[in-house]
Amino acid sequence: MTAQGGDILAWLETAITRREETARTVGYGRIETGEYLWVSRYLILLDGPNGESKVTTEMPAELAEHIAANDPESVLRRCAADRKLLELHGGRGHGCPAYDYDGDLDEFARFYNHEACPVVQHLAESYGWTAGQTPPTEGDQVT
Repeated sequence: MTAQGGDILAWLETAITRREETARTVGYGRIETGEYLWVSRYLILLDGPNGESKVTTEMPAELAEHIAANDPESVLRRCAADRKLLELHGGRGHGCPAYDYDGDLDEFARFYNHEACPVVQHLAESYGWTAGQTPPTEGDQVT
């Protein structure tokens, strides 16, 4: 994937931006859960456009917990942290631990502007980039 250095960075930037835009369009910043009887839950949507809150209908507890754990504020914090990682590891020469061709950990691997270090590759995987994927081209959709 080394030849994809610039392409994977552009793809990742687009993926992070889309995730941020989606989080902002929800209209609520925080999502908490409340408990119904019989181990089900509901969501409490907080900090809406005018500081309002809203309560949703009953749903399985696992689903409510998952949604609350991935509320817009959490997503935006993660995107900001991912951008900081990209600033450290993307698009410029730096050293980073990596596995060499023999499978041994090389503590002094150097990555240059045209290469994507393992941190960038793993970060891209968390946004849907797959190992061995062909380089993205202009207009590719990020999911």
